[in-house]
Amino acid sequence: MRIGALRARLALGATFALALNARAASAQTYDSTMFRALQWRNVVPNRGGRTTTGVGVPGNPRIYYMGATGGGVWKTEDAGTTWRNVSDGFFKTGSVGSIAVFDANPSIV
Repeated sequence: MRIGALRARLALGATFALALNARAASAQTYDSTMFRALQWRNVVPNRGGRTTTGVGVPGNPRIYYMGATGGGVWKTEDAGTTWRNVSDGFFKTGSVGSIAVFDANPSIV
């Protein structure tokens, strides 16, 4: 394929993609009055730092584990109202990049 024809096809494809993106962006409207009663709240521990990963326990929507960049692994049993560190004294590093719960025994992380 010649360079000129390739450039023309790339330009046409880019134009088409931009047109689709603009159309999709304009279609995303919502009624702002629906969200007026909502308030932001912190649902992670203050000491944990930036959250890098999180996982829930299948069958129990109130239990979650969170991994943090500088604070280890944290657990909540009340859907995020309170958190406790479960990794202090067990890990040689504070940063956690991935976390999983063993399906057969949710106490094994």
